[in-house]
Amino acid sequence: MFNPSINILLASFNGEEFIAAQLDSILKQTYANWQLYIRDDGSSDNTIGIIKLYEQKDARVHLVNVDSENVGSCQNFSMLMNCIKNENEYTMFCDQDDVWLPSKIESTLREISLLEKRYSKDTPLLVHTNFLYVDSSLKTIESKKDFQPTKIKNPILANVLCQNSVYGCTMMINRKLAAIAGKIPTEAENHDYWFALVASAFGKIYYLNERTILYRQHGNNASTQFDFNSLSKRFKRIAVDKKNFDDVKSKIIMALVFKKFYYNQLSVSNKKMVDDFLQLSKKRTPSLLFRNIKNGIRRQTRSQTFLFYLTLLLSKRISA
Repeated sequence: MFNPSINILLASFNGEEFIAAQLDSILKQTYANWQLYIRDDGSSDNTIGIIKLYEQKDARVHLVNVDSENVGSCQNFSMLMNCIKNENEYTMFCDQDDVWLPSKIESTLREISLLEKRYSKDTPLLVHTNFLYVDSSLKTIESKKDFQPTKIKNPILANVLCQNSVYGCTMMINRKLAAIAGKIPTEAENHDYWFALVASAFGKIYYLNERTILYRQHGNNASTQFDFNSLSKRFKRIAVDKKNFDDVKSKIIMALVFKKFYYNQLSVSNKKMVDDFLQLSKKRTPSLLFRNIKNGIRRQTRSQTFLFYLTLLLSKRISA
């Protein structure tokens, strides 16, 4: 019987308002062979007290590195990766304020196991899913009821270099990907983008169009930029808010860090792609622009791609 053990990693910080609901939803999963590892990032509220109650309630819940320093969400997950030491076959990532739907683990596990049968367990694999935007009271945000996190089901490195469509709270990775990407650099924008970059370069990313979580939006969480899909709103991000400039800069930095770690392992074509992408951040020549377009560097839609290149061309040159 196929019954692998799953690592679930939860990075907590001042989450007393919502974390109990999240933990309850994990305990109610239809798939039961999992271990939950939680690292708190120096909470000043009762988050740790709540986690300890769940430790007593269920032996599968583990609080690690108590009284540890505050390192931020990305490095919190990196430290959790170090704690598990790749013991189980698959790893999932969990935010403290969402609610998992009952079959989340079961559905995602089924898909990643099918991919391993197709590509082998030696292929780094990442599966991510759809989700439902909800407010702090778990009521559906109607304007985002039909939201799709990606329009590209199987993104490749050319897509991921300029845009990350993987939400970490929906993803599962296999042991091979955890082994080669588990040490997340401090320069990384976030943990999900790092795993997506590595998976797109050396393995496969697969999107499962099934809603597996209630993705809670509230004033304290980081993932509230869900209303920028129209061309006019994206232009506002460039012309008024300047947020697109920060986004482009972070993509260049991620590409630089990725190159430092993995350049020698890349295929010849991917080496050229990364080099051309980084060169465009320094030299805004028509030939380099067309080379990047020819290499397939594009976001999910034409308008997103156009605004990405426009922002890049208008940005300050970044030393690469």
